[in-house]
Amino acid sequence: MGQPPGTVVPDPVRTARVVRDGARLDAVARFRRLGDDPWCDRLAEDACARLRVPVAGLALVGRHRQRFVGAHGLPEPLCTAREIPLALSLCQYVVGEGTPLSFDDARRDPLVHDNEAVTDLGLVSYAGAPVTTRAGLVVGAFCVIDRRPRAWTRDDLDQVADYAALCAARLDGRHGPAGAGHRTGRARPHRVAPEPLRLVVPAGAPDPGAPGGRLWRPTGLLPGLRLDAPVGGELRDGELTWAGRLHGEAVVVRLLAADRPAARARFARAVDAYVAFGPAPVPFVAGRYLWSDNDAVLVLAGDAGHQLGPADVAEVEAAAVQLSAWSPATGRSRDWRVDYGRIVDRHERRGRLTADEAHRLRRLVALCGPVRTFAHGALTPAAARRLPSGRVGLTGFGRSGYHLPGRDLATLLLAADPGDHATHDRLLRRVLDADILEPFTASLLLAAAEMQAAAPVAWARLRHGRRLATRLLYRLG
Repeated sequence: MGQPPGTVVPDPVRTARVVRDGARLDAVARFRRLGDDPWCDRLAEDACARLRVPVAGLALVGRHRQRFVGAHGLPEPLCTAREIPLALSLCQYVVGEGTPLSFDDARRDPLVHDNEAVTDLGLVSYAGAPVTTRAGLVVGAFCVIDRRPRAWTRDDLDQVADYAALCAARLDGRHGPAGAGHRTGRARPHRVAPEPLRLVVPAGAPDPGAPGGRLWRPTGLLPGLRLDAPVGGELRDGELTWAGRLHGEAVVVRLLAADRPAARARFARAVDAYVAFGPAPVPFVAGRYLWSDNDAVLVLAGDAGHQLGPADVAEVEAAAVQLSAWSPATGRSRDWRVDYGRIVDRHERRGRLTADEAHRLRRLVALCGPVRTFAHGALTPAAARRLPSGRVGLTGFGRSGYHLPGRDLATLLLAADPGDHATHDRLLRRVLDADILEPFTASLLLAAAEMQAAAPVAWARLRHGRRLATRLLYRLG
């Protein structure tokens, strides 16, 4: 059985007593009268995709039967019936213990190895977390199921617990007064939008619908979230940033305003990066992850400090070096390895690299080998904040991932004034001291191409870095 250290072993006697509790059964009956919930179906589908499992669902555990009020991937006839006898339920043990439980291989667990859900329905591994009402009653569980053995990680179990908290908020919100939300210490991305709200573009901001995109207007936000004022009034990577409050606490809200595939991909990458930093962010991250709809809204803890400027580039550089030594403790990190072949092909097709540059760049990337380090990906002083603690924090991780070494040093050099020879010399010395000239050269040329695509009007400022990258490329290859 795959329990985290310190968790209890399910007690069937205690489970039976808790399941039969009258107040709990009354709460289950009230929620069951609401009927099945398509919202929970969508949440279960999201859980299947994120945890890479075939089955997920919200189960209400009654006295004699378990009802899936939301599910994805259930086989027939269970998909139609949505109910199983209590004897087949593993969620009952989550209810009994009131704590998350998991089975890496239920076929080998003495408690459930002969359960018909295991022997006949193909359940092999299971992870579930309790769904608890505001009154403290555990009415069911949110669970994910795999048909093969699986060693559930702490991150897996945390995600299941977060989905359970969202289901609890949904049940309480549907049964109680409008807007009654269930507050939790953390929340994973989901697609709930219960409060209508229109996105107002700040005066003077570029039209996010042009070129090639339409203005995105969210239909709703998290209960308890209020937007106060835009921050900066500037559209960056198709996003707008607002100051706001969540249940009275200061927050920063990033809204995806441009409905373009590239902008959506960057936004999703940023959400995953902030989630990976965890409930206690690493020292150089500005803004602790609070919530996202996994589509166009990202909420971070407020008081993110003051933006740094060119005079503070040395401190930003130190933060970049610190970041390169960090690795996200999450399974998502395997999806963050940058595909350099695809990137070079795209820039060549769009005329940002000549055929000869692209050929030399591919050869240089191959020579660099498999070594990658985590990088912000678009690091400039504009992406840095002076935190209340005095430390330098970073924000805006839409291009983060496992890059060739030197990526953040490359974007810092491109952002520096061409006349700031001291900064250029210091950055190049750091590159040479670390013996990363080849990967830095590739990063510099590709970062220049990306900046050219993002802001053609700044091409004059990029020429110095582009010329340096080209000279290094031809010297090395």
